[in-house]
Amino acid sequence: MQKSTKRKKNRLKLPIMMVVVSNSVFGWIKAQAPGSWTLQVLASQDEGAVKRFLSGLDNRADFVYFVHPQDGQSWYVVTTGSYSSRELALGVAESLPLPDGARPF
Repeated sequence: MQKSTKRKKNRLKLPIMMVVVSNSVFGWIKAQAPGSWTLQVLASQDEGAVKRFLSGLDNRADFVYFVHPQDGQSWYVVTTGSYSSRELALGVAESLPLPDGARPF
């Protein structure tokens, strides 16, 4: 018996995430268009570090953070932007004014 040479299309499988957000962040998330993309800039288990990072930004209003429980631990996740496509989000990622060492992913 010969194996099929057809390759299966790779599909990105994203896990379902449960997040804990404030009412203002929840409102922002719900206001985004279905299928929009955002950039994750930082994830840390140290909420103080996240708050220090955010307080150092000139464009603080462009960022939100929320708590993401994972494996019994709390991760504080910082995101920014709402883009109509992955390509647009990645293009913007390269020009974000972020402190040294920070990069979107």
